[in-house]
Amino acid sequence: DKHMLLADDETAPIVREMFEMVADGATLHYVATTLNERGVASPGRRLYETGVSKKDKYKNSMWYMQTVRRILQDRIYLGWMVSGKYASEFYITGQKGSKAVPPEEWIITKGTHEPIVTEELFNRVQEYFVKNKEEERCKLLIERLPSFNILGIEAKLESSSTS
Repeated sequence: DKHMLLADDETAPIVREMFEMVADGATLHYVATTLNERGVASPGRRLYETGVSKKDKYKNSMWYMQTVRRILQDRIYLGWMVSGKYASEFYITGQKGSKAVPPEEWIITKGTHEPIVTEELFNRVQEYFVKNKEEERCKLLIERLPSFNILGIEAKLESSSTS
């Protein structure tokens, strides 16, 4: 049925495994590296191998962290359809293009197709992204603080005590 989303028997177990790996503590880099080492076709390479795309750029396409992230954050694997992520203001401004809509304004329809992962597993993986975002914010804050060169202080202390 062309109007129904069906899980691909070949790729669904790989997607499920990706979710499980991250939920169990693996990093996105580890997941991408593992899939590449095992020779698992990336989405681009699969397009090429199945003949959906004839572009040579997909022939040797690999797994990247961004690809893993995009898959792990996509609610389609929950059996949900999400629409309204972007909006055009062409009718108002006359300018082409679209802008991102805040997630709280997205239109989410649950149960539109068979899920590949459970909501519990999906949410565990989303916690990984929240934790990573918080860690990145902390790193940025630390980088913006006035720096204190401990070695410089030690050097000054040494030079002042020897004079």
